[in-house]
Parts: sequence; C-alpha cells; structure tokens
Amino acid sequence: MLKNRAYSNGTRYYTTAECFLFFLSRFLSACSDPEVQQRLRGLLQERLKERIGAPGDSLALAMRIIACRAVDLDDPLDMQTLLTLQCSDGGWEIGWVYKLVAAGTAIGNRGLCTALALDAIAPHPKRQHSNGINGSNGTNLANGH
Repeated sequence: MLKNRAYSNGTRYYTTAECFLFFLSRFLSACSDPEVQQRLRGLLQERLKERIGAPGDSLALAMRIIACRAVDLDDPLDMQTLLTLQCSDGGWEIGWVYKLVAAGTAIGNRGLCTALALDAIAPHPKRQHSNGINGSNGTNLANGH
C-alpha cells in the first residue's frame, strides 16, 4: 500500500490517506526491528513529504503533522493551516476517521480531533528511544485555552 500509494484516497475503512500514514508512523515508532525500520521509514518519509500542503480537515492535518514528526520531518505549512482551524472555544471541529461501509456512514469525534490537534501543535522536545526513533512528550494549549 505504501509503495504503490494505494491509500491515497483513504482505504476501505479509513477516510483519508492521513489515517493510514498516521497509523503506520505509530507502528514504526513502536517497532524495534531494524529490518522493518530500514524497509519502511524512508518510504514513509517520502510519502509524507508528498502530502504536505494537501487539503484536509483538522483531523487529517493533525495526523499528518504527528506522522511527519515521527519520522523527523517538519511540516510548518500544515501547522499554520491547523492553527487557523481552531474554534473560538479552543477545540477543533469534528473530523472523520472511520467508515462503516455497510451502513454508508462515517465515525468521527470532536474530542479526538482536538486531542490530536493539541498533540500536533505542542512543543515536543526530541528524546531518543532505544530503537533510535524520536518520540514526543509535553502538552500545550493553543491561543491560551
């Protein structure tokens, strides 16, 4: 899927390319197998570079920023867009993450979007893990909320 960009318009169950790329970045962050890292990390970096600046809702943008960070890519363009989507109450609007194919509907959650957006915009001092992948920690609230 990653090599052939089969995720580009989302997948059968995930609404956007970012869902696939985000979950793959999470897998790589937790994977200590050097062979898997060597095989997927560089290709994931390339695919994420291709997505920077692509249209997306707050969930897609947050997932893209977090996935980029996981493979040491900066994404200031999407960061700026994500910040402009913040609502006056400090949260972000609902984004759609999962499709119920048989029912013809999608599942989303404003709390999930807000949580991922906050993670995406938070300063994340890099720390080295035993598998050589940079992780993140810390919290921050945008616009003082």
